[in-house]
Amino acid sequence: MLKVSFLFTGAICLLLAACMETETNKVQVSQPVCAGATYQDLVGEAADSAIIIAEPKRVILPNSAVTTDHRPDRTNILLDKTGKIASITCG
Repeated sequence: MLKVSFLFTGAICLLLAACMETETNKVQVSQPVCAGATYQDLVGEAADSAIIIAEPKRVILPNSAVTTDHRPDRTNILLDKTGKIASITCG
């Protein structure tokens, strides 16, 4: 009975080891990157100058609620209270 229990435990360990993630079975997925770095010269300009930024983008007004989902391909245009572009980020 002890032999059967030992063999069963060994088989379970081997099955679990086969399911473990290793460096060789990882898949590299490249994420699209937004164009935020390209448009940093628009910081300080009026909000309507952001029209040239490609989609997907979102304009974020001061104190506005936004979703917290991270989309590496989306450009965020944050405005200040005077309606000028305060910063441009990805996400």
